[in-house]
Amino acid sequence: MKGSLSVLKEKLNKAIENYDAPLPQLFEMELHEQHYNAGVVYDFEELVNSFEAQNAVIAKHRITFDESPAGEHRFYQKESKIEELQPAQVFEELINSRGKTDDQELLTHAFQDLLTQYYQNTD
Repeated sequence: MKGSLSVLKEKLNKAIENYDAPLPQLFEMELHEQHYNAGVVYDFEELVNSFEAQNAVIAKHRITFDESPAGEHRFYQKESKIEELQPAQVFEELINSRGKTDDQELLTHAFQDLLTQYYQNTD
């Protein structure tokens, strides 16, 4: 199944209503939206996690967007590996991409403090 959240809900309900075989149904669902929306992502994850139906299982799910959030491509280039990304660099890129603000320095210091505490607790 592929579509927007409302389309997926409708297709899922129809498939469950019209199914009466003894073996469970397996669903693969793909939420597809034009623009990234955190609320829609949350609602989709809630739908998948709370799904309970007799003789039906959501076996696989994924989310795709035509347009990703601004600046995301800088962190996930094909030649970059996740292991190579440093938390401080990613945070700095994110802060800089949002423009200069009065509290930018405070946020950077707070993030550095959190990183320091994290690394101290993991050693």
